[in-house]
Amino acid sequence: MTALVVQDLLGGDLIHGEVHMNGAKAWNHYWNRLSDGTEVDLTADQFRVLKGASVVNGQVVHRPPEGPRRCREEYELLRERVLAALSAERAE
Repeated sequence: MTALVVQDLLGGDLIHGEVHMNGAKAWNHYWNRLSDGTEVDLTADQFRVLKGASVVNGQVVHRPPEGPRRCREEYELLRERVLAALSAERAE
């Protein structure tokens, strides 16, 4: 969800990688590559605390134009909260 909100705000590419635990795929992970080539991964810290975890095979993926199919409510809530926080900061 975080990578989708970052893409909403800053554009760029959505990158998908696999999280491997001790050499076996455990789950998926997404992060962003901005138009200037900078990679932004706001949730990468979760893997630093998992012994034996590594993120591999990062590839650009295209998100569906209708938005996320899974966890849509969570995505919309996060997006609303981030936009509200940014609006409040601009108002100050």
